[in-house]
Amino acid sequence: MVQAVAAVLSQPSSRAGSRTKHQFAIPQFRIPSPPLRPTGPARIPDLNVARVGIVRAGGDISRLHVIRRFGGRDALGTNRYNGAMSIVVAVKKDGRTVMAADSLNVFGQERVPTDNSKATKIRTIGSALLAITGWSVYANILDDLLTDRDMPALGDEKEIFAFFIELWRQLHERYPFVNDQAHTKDTPFGDLDASFLVANHNGIYKVSQDSSVCRFDKYYAIGSGSVYALGALYQVYDEDHDSADLARRAVATAIEFDIYCGGEIDMFDVQR
Repeated sequence: MVQAVAAVLSQPSSRAGSRTKHQFAIPQFRIPSPPLRPTGPARIPDLNVARVGIVRAGGDISRLHVIRRFGGRDALGTNRYNGAMSIVVAVKKDGRTVMAADSLNVFGQERVPTDNSKATKIRTIGSALLAITGWSVYANILDDLLTDRDMPALGDEKEIFAFFIELWRQLHERYPFVNDQAHTKDTPFGDLDASFLVANHNGIYKVSQDSSVCRFDKYYAIGSGSVYALGALYQVYDEDHDSADLARRAVATAIEFDIYCGGEIDMFDVQR
C-alpha cells in the first residue's frame, strides 16, 4: 500500500517586505495492490506449458491465477506433472490415420537421455491408439487395468466416454493410492489431471481432464509441445504430404522449440 506523502514548502516569514509563502500538502492517494495468489485450487490448462504465466482457472475468464511451475510444481507447491512434458500428435488424411510422439522421459527438471530410458507414450488398445500426457503413473495403471480383461471398444465418442467413466471408477476402487479430486466452485466435475488422445479409423479424439470427449477430423496434438505442433500442422496440412509425414514434421517442430520434448519419434498407424 502506498504511504501518504506530505510536504511543507515553507512557513510564512515574519520579516517585513519578504515574499509571503504558503504551506502546501500533497493529497493522499490510496492505490489498492491485492496480492496475486490463487483463491482456490489452481487448474492447469490442457496445454500444460511449464512456464511462468497467467492462465484461466476453470474456464472462468474473470478469475486469473498466476501459475509458477518449476520442477513439476505449481504456485501452491503441489506436484503436478511428470509425463505432461511431451508431444503427441494424431493426423488423419486420405483415409490413413497416424499417431506420433516423442520419447523423452522428463522428471521435474531432469531430462533422461533416451539411450538410458525411452518413454513409450502411445498404446495400442484393440484397433485404436491411446496416448497420455499427464501423470506418468497412468501408463502403469492402464497396463495393470487391462491385463485381466478384454480390450475396451474405443470406436466413437460414446465408447470412449464410457471407457473413461469406468477408468474413473476403477481409479477409486482398485488403486487406493489415488486421491479423490476435490470439487471446487469452479467446476462440479472430477479431474483426471491428465489429457488423452485416441485415434481410430473413425477419427481423432481428445479426452480432457474432466473426461469430456471431442472429435477432430484432420489432426490434433496434446502435451507441452502441442502449441508448436498445431501451428505446424495448420500451415502444412493442405500441402502435398501424407499423414505420416505431417505427424513426423509436427512432432519434430515441437521437439525443436519445446525444451520438454525430445528423443526419437515413435509413429503408429491405426489398424483398420
